[in-house]
Amino acid sequence: MFGRGGIELKTPEQLALMRQAGLVVARALQLLQESAAPGATTAALDQLAETSIRDAGAVPSFLGYGEPPFPAPSAPR
Repeated sequence: MFGRGGIELKTPEQLALMRQAGLVVARALQLLQESAAPGATTAALDQLAETSIRDAGAVPSFLGYGEPPFPAPSAPR
């Protein structure tokens, strides 16, 4: 449904789902902030974020997105 000016209006149910998703992301970001420290690799942080999101029953939306797909392949050592 659209309101004045073409703004899409959300139903209470849609707003509740958006709030749940936002809380999942907020928890993952808090965990990442607490875990980001010298020596922590981005691969470990990626895995931590994915696990946190999946444990909440959600699907990480950017995983596998783009070209090359996120997360980027590991750099050669």
